[in-house]
Amino acid sequence: MPNTMTTEEIARSQFIHGHTWGRWEYDADAKSIGHTAMRDYWIALDRIDTTEKLGHWCLHMAAKNWITTADLGNLVRAAHDLNGLGG
Repeated sequence: MPNTMTTEEIARSQFIHGHTWGRWEYDADAKSIGHTAMRDYWIALDRIDTTEKLGHWCLHMAAKNWITTADLGNLVRAAHDLNGLGG
């Protein structure tokens, strides 16, 4: 049987541990991204693997007083790149 990869696995294989999108950093081992200014704030990639889930997270994050509009845009870019959304 051929070794098949999911869309998410193919997308993630292009990025190494520690890759950043603005202040978001990829943790390949934990399959998550973390905000570098808030070291204890990590989002598992399976929580942002659909446009609906990502939308909910963007609204949630927009309410944080430490998040910037650039952070929100970079969160969307990271989700797109790592989960193959919208492409």
